[in-house]
Amino acid sequence: LQDVLQQLSFSFGIRSIMVEGGSSILSSFAAQGLVNCVCITIAPKLLGQDKGLPSIHAIPKLIDLVGGSFLTLGRDCIFVAKWPS
Repeated sequence: LQDVLQQLSFSFGIRSIMVEGGSSILSSFAAQGLVNCVCITIAPKLLGQDKGLPSIHAIPKLIDLVGGSFLTLGRDCIFVAKWPS
């Protein structure tokens, strides 16, 4: 991941990306220290039919996010906070 991010920066001047994914991709970024901000969208919906939410398994400890704010959009809520350095 680090090589891909460096290439994006060098070739295209990209300095920031938003990663959306499941537990595997999010865990990969977190385990390699590539997270600086977290944006969590909370919607009033539950998944069923064996589509439950997996855990973010590569994070070995509790992460105390820094700051944080909530934004309400209709029935959804968005939480944004800094990842500790």
